[in-house]
Amino acid sequence: MDTASILKRKPYLHSLFAGAGTFYRFETARSGERFVVGSRPLASRFAPGDEASRMLAAYRPGRILVVSGAGNPLVIERLLRLRSETQICILIDHRQELLRFLVNGDAAVREFAATPNCHIFSPSMLDSLWSYLAGLPVDGFRGVTMIRHPGSMSDDPSFYREVEGRIHGFLKSGLSDLLTRFEFESLWLRNTLLNLRFLPPHDSVREQSPTPQSGSSPERSTQLPASPALLAHWQGCWKGPALLVGAGPSLRESLPLIKALAPHCLIVACDTALKPLLRSGIRPQIVHVLDAQPHTLLHLRGEDLTDTVIFADLVVHPHLPEKLRTPFVFSTTAKYYFDAAGRSVQLQTPGAALAQKQCGEIGSLQSGGSVATSAFDMLRFLEASAILLIGTDMAWTHRQLHCVSTHHYEKWAGTQHRLQSLEHINESLMQRRQLQPVESVNGGSTSGDHVLDLYRHWFEESIGNLPDLPVWNLTADGALINGAYRPVALDSQSVLAELRDRRLLQSRSAQSIFAEAPSVTERRSDILEAFAGDLATFFSTEPTDQTLSEFFERYPDALALRKKADSYIKRNADRLTKERRQAVMQKYVGREVRRLRRWIYGRSGA
Repeated sequence: MDTASILKRKPYLHSLFAGAGTFYRFETARSGERFVVGSRPLASRFAPGDEASRMLAAYRPGRILVVSGAGNPLVIERLLRLRSETQICILIDHRQELLRFLVNGDAAVREFAATPNCHIFSPSMLDSLWSYLAGLPVDGFRGVTMIRHPGSMSDDPSFYREVEGRIHGFLKSGLSDLLTRFEFESLWLRNTLLNLRFLPPHDSVREQSPTPQSGSSPERSTQLPASPALLAHWQGCWKGPALLVGAGPSLRESLPLIKALAPHCLIVACDTALKPLLRSGIRPQIVHVLDAQPHTLLHLRGEDLTDTVIFADLVVHPHLPEKLRTPFVFSTTAKYYFDAAGRSVQLQTPGAALAQKQCGEIGSLQSGGSVATSAFDMLRFLEASAILLIGTDMAWTHRQLHCVSTHHYEKWAGTQHRLQSLEHINESLMQRRQLQPVESVNGGSTSGDHVLDLYRHWFEESIGNLPDLPVWNLTADGALINGAYRPVALDSQSVLAELRDRRLLQSRSAQSIFAEAPSVTERRSDILEAFAGDLATFFSTEPTDQTLSEFFERYPDALALRKKADSYIKRNADRLTKERRQAVMQKYVGREVRRLRRWIYGRSGA
C-alpha cells in the first residue's frame, strides 16, 4: 500500500513518513536473517529469528497484542502470519527515529502499518494511543498479551512500564464501563423513555425560554434558546468560583470552611452530600443526580429543597420527578473520543437521541462513572472560573466510605445492635473491596480501591486537559488528586485570603441565578406513545430476525436491549450454530422487551 493510502486511514503516522531514518541500518546475522544496528545491534547478531520465536511464545489468539519495543522486526513479520484478521496489534517503541527507519525501510513493518487493526506509536504519538484505547469496543475483549523485546525495554524501562500501566488502566476502565452498560443500559433506556413525560416538546421551547441573562456567554444569544428545563440553556451562566461537594468521610471536617465560602461560591452538592449540608445549615444551589436506581430518592425525600435546583441526568429513576415537585434541569451523558483515523466520535446513553428528537438540544456531560465526576464536567459547562473540590476523598478515609449524616447512616441506624455496630457495617463493606494503598493528601498513604482509583484518575486526566481552569483540592483528607492545587492551610481565613489574592472571588451571589428553572411538570409525550405502540406491534408474538431488524432500524437507541446477547454471540461465535445464535437473541431480547413493556404501560398509561 502506498504512503498516501496509509496516511488516509491512519493520519497519526504522518511523522513516521516524514523521511527515512539515517542513524540505523540493516545487517545480516549468522543465521542469514536481518537485524537492525544503531550504535550497537538491537537484536541477536546470531539468530534474531530464534529471539523472535521466544518472544512470540506468549502469543494468544483472540487477545489484544502489545509489542513493547521494535528492536527486532522479525517479530512483526511473524506476527503478521500468526494474527487473525480482526486481532488488534499495537507496536510501541521509545525511539521515533527507529520507527521511521523501519516504516520506510522494512517491508514487514510497512505492511504492519498498512494492515487494519495494526497500529504503531512512538512517544510523540501517545495521545493518539490513549484516544484509540478509549474508543476500543471491549464487548469481545478476551485479555491483553504483552510481547516484550528485552533489548528495547532495557534502554528505557520507565517509558515501557508507564505505557503498559496506562494500557492496562484503559482496558480495566473499558471493562468496568462495559459491565456497567451490560447491567444498566436497558434500565437507562427505560428511565429515559419514561422521563420524556417531563421534557418540553421541541415546538414550545422558544416560547418557554426567557431572554438569556446578561451574565450568559455571548454565543448563546445567537442560538435557538433551549428551555430552562434543559442543561443547554445554562451554558456559561456562572463565571465565578464553584464548590463541588462530595460525601466523602472527611466532609464533616470541612463544613466550617464550606460555610465561610458559601457567600462567594456556587455550591454544587452530589446527591449523597445533601443531608450533611442541610444538617449544618448550608443550602446548595444545585444538587446533582446521576444514578438510575430508585434509592437515589432517599437522599432527597423529606428534605427542604427551597432555592435548590436538581440537575439530573435523563437516566434518573422516574420516581424522582414524580415525587419531587421541585425545579429540575435535565441533561444527558455522552462520551467523546477520537478513533484511529482521527475522527471525533460521540457515544450517548440509550434514549438520548429520542429525547433530543422531542425537545431539541439538551446538553450533554462527560462522566467518569460517579456523581462527582459528572458534576465536575457540569461546572465546566457552566463556565465556572474555578472549581473547588471538597469532600472528594476518593479513599476509605478512617475506614469509611461516606460522611456521617448521609442516608446510608440513617439506614444503618435502624439495623445496628449490640453485635452489629456502625464500625462493623463499614468494615464489612471494606472487606468486599480489594483495597490498595494510595498517596494521601496529608502525606503517607490511605486506603483506596479499584473503583475509587478510576474516579480519581478521571479527575486527574480532566484537570490535565483543562490547563486554564483552576482546580483546588480543599478536601480535608483522602487520596491525593494530582494536578489539583492544594493550599498549605485549609482554615477558612487562609483559603479566603488566597482566593482573593488570586482574584478568584467575586461579589455576585449565586443565590438567585437559577430562579427561572421551572418546576417539573408531567405532560404527554408523542414519542413515548409511538414507542409503546411499536413495542406492542412488533412483539405481539415471539420476535423473529425480521421483526428484530425492523424494530432496531426504527429505534437505534433500543439496541441496548440486545447488547448483552450480541456480546455473548460475538465471544462464542466459533461455537454457536446459526440456529443457536437466533435462539439466544430471540430469548434475551424477548425477555428485555417484556420487562420494558410492563414499565412503560404501567407508568405512561400507553
